[in-house]
Amino acid sequence: MGIGSQKCIKINRSDPIDSNHVIKNGTFVPEMNGYVRLIGGKGSAKYGFVGLDRATGGITTFHTKSVSELARKAPSLGFSK
Repeated sequence: MGIGSQKCIKINRSDPIDSNHVIKNGTFVPEMNGYVRLIGGKGSAKYGFVGLDRATGGITTFHTKSVSELARKAPSLGFSK
């Protein structure tokens, strides 16, 4: 999937979130070589995560991550469990 490709996630929202939205409006996380953006979630915060290929910069993955997972894998974000 290239940078121009889009995938969507819908989590208790009226509008789906696509990978390009996360890249444009999210925060780059160097530890994970990707971008995160708060997208909501019922009961607990969910973040959209877009992973990038280190060589090409293309999108390799797009899914949700919990705050506890981001706190473990990306201390630069300053999240606590």
